[in-house]
Amino acid sequence: MKAATPIALLAVILCLFLPSTTPAANNGLGQKPYMGWSSWSLCAGVIPGYGRTWLDEKNVKTMSDAMAQKLQKYGYTYVNVDGGWTRAFDSYGRPVADPQRFPSGIRSLADYVHAKGQKLGLHYVAGLYPAVYDSNPPVYGTTYHARDIAYQPLTRTTGWKRNYAIDWSHPAAQAYIDSIARQFAAWGIDFLKLDGVTPDIPQAPAESPTDNRGDVAAWSAALIKTGRPIWFTLSWYVNPAYGSYWRQYANGFRANGDVEWSNHDKLVSWTEPYFGLCARWLDTTQTRPQWNNGPNKTMEQWLPYIGNGSWADMDSLDVGAGSMDGLTEDERQSYMTLWVICSSPLYTGDDLTKLDDFGLSLLTNTEVIAVNQAGLVPQAKDAATRNPVWWSKNPDGSYNVALFNLNDSSATTSVTFAGLGFSGSATLRNLWAKANIGSRANSYSATLAPHACQFLRVVPAARRNQ
Repeated sequence: MKAATPIALLAVILCLFLPSTTPAANNGLGQKPYMGWSSWSLCAGVIPGYGRTWLDEKNVKTMSDAMAQKLQKYGYTYVNVDGGWTRAFDSYGRPVADPQRFPSGIRSLADYVHAKGQKLGLHYVAGLYPAVYDSNPPVYGTTYHARDIAYQPLTRTTGWKRNYAIDWSHPAAQAYIDSIARQFAAWGIDFLKLDGVTPDIPQAPAESPTDNRGDVAAWSAALIKTGRPIWFTLSWYVNPAYGSYWRQYANGFRANGDVEWSNHDKLVSWTEPYFGLCARWLDTTQTRPQWNNGPNKTMEQWLPYIGNGSWADMDSLDVGAGSMDGLTEDERQSYMTLWVICSSPLYTGDDLTKLDDFGLSLLTNTEVIAVNQAGLVPQAKDAATRNPVWWSKNPDGSYNVALFNLNDSSATTSVTFAGLGFSGSATLRNLWAKANIGSRANSYSATLAPHACQFLRVVPAARRNQ
């Protein structure tokens, strides 16, 4: 069977023995992109003084407190604990919190953030962890054990070949995932990031034991069966060729690799060839050598799959603290503008105790946030050029228009109103400046500094006169 086989048929083959699943879009979540904070940027080993050992109960609570004080009233509510919270399993092979880092347990942490009106998220990796396979505990509620559900011959899965593939034809496979999901729900978890999901790139081909689409369907079903609303997102850099499948089962799916650049002491780079932000706009297939020309990084390929219930996740929005972000103010503004116009979830990875005034002005601009939270599907003009224009149309007939200059020198970016779908004049408002620009006829041009943008609300005259 070839990789081009229709997704619906692949789902049947992969999940033949799984119970029927309800699409994640029907789990009551995903009406709009979520907003919050994630721990990974600080744990990625980039910034001196942080790293994997930084992640603990005390520091997560500190971020929760800072978010409540500075960002929560603007819509930021999720506190997502990424990799590093667990290193052991209970007598049924279910993960438990690292007692050194989270001595009070995850339930206690969830209670802490819930008391502030926030939500708590956790990270987990697809497949069967080797430690569970080796200890071979019973699967809760069944007569089977962990080794019974492992695909044979034993095969590594996930994009990193970290865990063992699960045999989804085994009757206890779904029961095992159900048992973990019930535990997460009992702890009060509101978000799950399932990581390492394949098929992502050629290193983990479709329709092989490394294919994690069975995991995705099983986890989606398990989370819904708990009865607790749990946002379900997939990571990382999943393949857009299977966009319909991801959308069927998940509220979010990572559209790009990590934003963090590990070769210097700042979180993000504008130009670094494999992780650089500039590549998020450009239609490029430049990837790390081991990726063998994997899918490109532009958001345009994801547009058919986003909308109410599911969103393409562009990764952390590290624009709040210039001392650690590694970007100019213009670059930080362009960074957030692209995330906003593409209706990506907005979750910052900065240390929230170190947000600067400019970063706060970006993260708390209500006019800009409103564009993102409207959950509109954008369009792009000249997406593969250095002067792209992205826009979306509001239900009231007005437009959100983002003009970018990706050049290393000043340049002019233009948009015609005919290209947006109307003729005549329009009034314009600069959303970042919260200032009216005035009326223009037929088109608009802006001379932008290097790596800068302008974010507009365009109201056609015909719409004003109605």
